[in-house]
Amino acid sequence: NFRNGEVAKNTATFISCLNALFNATIQALVLLAMMMWLTWSMTLIGLISFCFIGMVILGINREVQKVAVKIPDAQMKINKGIERTARNWLLVRILRTQDKEYSQQINHQITYGNLDIRLTALSTINNLFPNLIGSYLIILLITVNVFWLDVDAGTFISFLYIFLRFTQAVSGGSALLGKLTASRPYFSIGANLLKESSKEERQEASKPTLKINIFGRDSSYIHTNRFSDHQFSAQSKPPSIQLKNIYFGFESNKDPVLSNFSISLSGGQQIAIVGPSGSGKSTLLGIILGILEPSKGTVLIEGMPPEKFFKCQAVSLGYVGTESFLFEGTIADNLRYGATDSVDTSEEACLNAMKQASLDELIRANPKILNHEINENGEGLSAGQKQRLGLARALLGKPQLLILDEVSANLDIDTESGIATTVSKLKGSCTTVIVSHRAGMLAYTDKTIRIKDLKK
Repeated sequence: NFRNGEVAKNTATFISCLNALFNATIQALVLLAMMMWLTWSMTLIGLISFCFIGMVILGINREVQKVAVKIPDAQMKINKGIERTARNWLLVRILRTQDKEYSQQINHQITYGNLDIRLTALSTINNLFPNLIGSYLIILLITVNVFWLDVDAGTFISFLYIFLRFTQAVSGGSALLGKLTASRPYFSIGANLLKESSKEERQEASKPTLKINIFGRDSSYIHTNRFSDHQFSAQSKPPSIQLKNIYFGFESNKDPVLSNFSISLSGGQQIAIVGPSGSGKSTLLGIILGILEPSKGTVLIEGMPPEKFFKCQAVSLGYVGTESFLFEGTIADNLRYGATDSVDTSEEACLNAMKQASLDELIRANPKILNHEINENGEGLSAGQKQRLGLARALLGKPQLLILDEVSANLDIDTESGIATTVSKLKGSCTTVIVSHRAGMLAYTDKTIRIKDLKK
């Protein structure tokens, strides 16, 4: 945020001020030369010319207003995108929607960039146009007076006027020099970042900027996938999970959280990770997901390291955590988030997934529940309903690997039992990893890992 919001902005200010200072210097030199002519201006020609200038300024102001009203909305979309991905980073990573979020964010940035550049260009023209035309007008009037009119009374007035403009140019140059001094540290940081980057990085970074223009023509950025791998062929079977001789600790001088830990889970089986808060359940889950890397040992999912497996866009994944991971939009938008192209996301499929997640009461209360709008916090839904909505999203995707992290934390016993039954029906078609401290979700699991037993 510092680089985008401060360094880039002030670097642009530095370059802009440098250019403006050059123009002010040229203007001052021209005015200085004109004072040597000792000339004056003609009122009639001046009035006609300024009427023309006024019409142009009014036209520019109308365009400025059109662009200015769009900028707050463009900024809001950027901020909402940052907030959504920051709050839902784990869901985004597991469902491999980084490329989708990245591409969407780049296009929001391009939209804002186009508007900002157009506004800056129009505002600059608006500010400079009177001075620019006024300068040439003075030159014209001096030329007319010298070669065609010989009005001696205007000599002093012309000289005084040009002198005043000259002092204005010098004053403006001094202000620009102050801005240059203030923005120079940011320019230095930006220059160092550019110097330290490789040629390939500079080429990749310049691609979005090539889509920016000041003429209002929209051109979307086409993102090259960085976070997902589309080269794998579609996988129809649930993946196996193997952890062998795993050691993991957060600090080298303390006892490891996991020591010489091994487990093997065949495709389609269900495993439960249980233990009290702070025992290491999330640590073990983080190792399986490739978020944490063990200091020793091997982690393989379907024979691949986790970081490689979770990049594979062809594998359908589902995740439900203690946080609901909802975003602003309709219920249907939230359910369909992260679903692969091969998944049925029709209204019927969405409603069926909600029923599987024990959300029948929402459907009965509102038959058009899929079109219901919610915000980032899911206001109007209970904590349990939010969590079950996350489960419905996972079930809609027909996952081959399903991660349930304390999914029943906000559920009553009867609802938990119903969801446990639903999850049990996924055996054989889906490998399931359940993290929980409640017995209800563990009724049908094939294996149970008790973290406290590992530490004995």
